[in-house]
Amino acid sequence: MPKLLFCDIDGTLVRSDGTISEHVRNLLKELAAQGHGFILTSGRPLSSILNVRNYIDIAFPHSYIIANNGGLIYDCNAGKAVFEARLPLA
Repeated sequence: MPKLLFCDIDGTLVRSDGTISEHVRNLLKELAAQGHGFILTSGRPLSSILNVRNYIDIAFPHSYIIANNGGLIYDCNAGKAVFEARLPLA
C-alpha cells in the first residue's frame, strides 16, 4: 500500500549548506520507485519550495507542497493549487 512522506525542508531535508545528502536522495528515489508520495511542508512561500522540489528532481506518483504555513496546498504533478486560504488585509 502506497504511503505519503511529509517532510520539512530547512534542517530536515536540506542541510545548512543548501544541499541534500546523497543518502537522502537515494532514499527518496527508492520511495518514488515503490510508488509512495512525497509532500514538502514549510512556512516558505510556494516559489521557494518549488526551487527545492526542482533541485530534488525525482518524480513521485503523488507530489504536493504545503506552503505559507499551511495556507496553500499545491499539486506538483497537476501544476496547480488545490487549496488556498488567505487572511484578509483589513
